[in-house]
Amino acid sequence: MKEKILFIGGCGLGKPTTNGVAAKNYYLLSRLKELSTDVKTVDTDGWKHNPLILLRLCLLLSFFRKHKIVISLNTPSAYKFICVANKFFPHRRLCYFVIGGVLADYMREGKVQLQPYKCVDWFMVESLQMKEQMQELGFSNVIHLPNFKHIDYMPDKRPHSSAEATRFVFLSRIIPEKGCNYIFDALDTLNAQGMAERISVDFYGTIDDSYQQLFSQKVAVAPNAEYKGFLDLRKTENYDILADYDAMLFPTYWPGEGFPGIIVDAFIAGLPVIATDWAHNSEIIEHQQTGIIIPPHSPEALAQQMLHLANAPMEISRMSQNCRDKAKLYDTRNVLSEALFRSIL
Repeated sequence: MKEKILFIGGCGLGKPTTNGVAAKNYYLLSRLKELSTDVKTVDTDGWKHNPLILLRLCLLLSFFRKHKIVISLNTPSAYKFICVANKFFPHRRLCYFVIGGVLADYMREGKVQLQPYKCVDWFMVESLQMKEQMQELGFSNVIHLPNFKHIDYMPDKRPHSSAEATRFVFLSRIIPEKGCNYIFDALDTLNAQGMAERISVDFYGTIDDSYQQLFSQKVAVAPNAEYKGFLDLRKTENYDILADYDAMLFPTYWPGEGFPGIIVDAFIAGLPVIATDWAHNSEIIEHQQTGIIIPPHSPEALAQQMLHLANAPMEISRMSQNCRDKAKLYDTRNVLSEALFRSIL
């Protein structure tokens, strides 16, 4: 591919990807570099505290006018960039990889104006529902593009037996809005039923500063919960760690949820996902095939389904194979094909 590309997005400043935005951009940027020999990058992480990032951005926009612009930013940051670009670089057009699932909501609610987005040649959105919402707002240049991972390795999956404890894992930012408190509530319910030796939950992820104290307290009093730190899945061997669990818990109610990359991680590791019917989860997870969909804000339903899986090892095995089969759909080489980039750039 001969196109010259200017990529703008948060990539974690070269550090382990501790959030979904940086993780997605890591794989997107890697794929762009595979396909094009001329990719200029502006890593926007930390731009509020580092004016040199904005200076670099302005210089690249000014001097590399033949480069196609690709942005992958959260909705507020993308809107700020698009407004500034319209004012100072009115003839530059771009392709926009939409992060999260709130862009259409922001447009409908008037949190962002529609006119600035006329500079966007293509919107790449993470779910079919988002595509329909954008089309209803009058945008015909919308492509459904699910989240993706570079899948070179799929770990062996250990068989689960009813004689073993059922091991659940949570892998995301550790904040209340991702459902962490509901997991502890569900454990309280299950432990009161005598399940403390048969069910466990390990947490991986970055703990939000405002939640650190409460989360630590909850882990300390739960005999079958443990915080395991950060699991960097750019290292393929860490998928072996993930595959040693039986199922993933994702009782999220975070307002910005789109297509969480951790669901792809779960599928790669063969983990069915117990997730809330929130945002686009039910479009990604097929109920009783690759996971279980439960109502939001219901620790009771979460406890019920955790108990159900603990008593149904064959169902875990069946859904696990379905997950591994579906994971292949989300390989970057399938989602981010050279034909796609030729069509949008």
